[in-house]
Amino acid sequence: MLRGLYESATGMRARQLLQDVTANNLANVNSTGFQRQVVALHGSYALTEEKRASNPSPFNTAFATEPIATRDTTPGLVQPTSNPHDVALSGPGYMMVQSDKEVRLVRSASLTLNARGEVALPTGEPVLGASGTPIPVGNSDWKISESGTITNRNGQVLGRLRLVMPNTPLTPVGNGMSAAAEVRELAPGTVNVLSGHLERSNVDPVREMVDMISGMRAYEANQKSIQAQDQTLENLFTLLR
Repeated sequence: MLRGLYESATGMRARQLLQDVTANNLANVNSTGFQRQVVALHGSYALTEEKRASNPSPFNTAFATEPIATRDTTPGLVQPTSNPHDVALSGPGYMMVQSDKEVRLVRSASLTLNARGEVALPTGEPVLGASGTPIPVGNSDWKISESGTITNRNGQVLGRLRLVMPNTPLTPVGNGMSAAAEVRELAPGTVNVLSGHLERSNVDPVREMVDMISGMRAYEANQKSIQAQDQTLENLFTLLR
């Protein structure tokens, strides 16, 4: 009985994470370059094999439902805009942004100049160049080529966007940015920079709503299972009095 309560409780916890992730995906359906998260449910014994062998008990064979959230890196739809400083990436990869003292990754952004004259996000965080430092432009006109090279009106090269791929799982940090513990440089030509374009999120609202409904039904099923087991225990204790 206690085993059943435990398994139902872990099932409810897993479905709660699924609901939270789905709600966040739906909230970012219109966020530029946002990549949805998906939750995989993994079943495992509550205790290790060694502990189960040393202390035999029906409860030791209980299964725990463990949710694992990962990132769906499928590219979103790339749409043209009227702003030549809007950029999206055609192919795998990310641009690097300096946010406070941390380095963040973005897939697409409406680039502008911050107060220091550096190429930056609309929120002011500078985009990093190939050297790992911000790209100074000053007050001159500028444009971005397919290779990520930024030049002024005279054709002078001011810098090149640093394009990378994460070697570790991505962690969302808000504002369309992600964090990775380790990245690697992309070889030239691996990915093209599309100026005058933005990448939409890869969230499918219909699929997310279906996932939310199925997750809620699974949550309610586990909830009813706990209520039924609790009632059975109460009836048993009543008989034993």
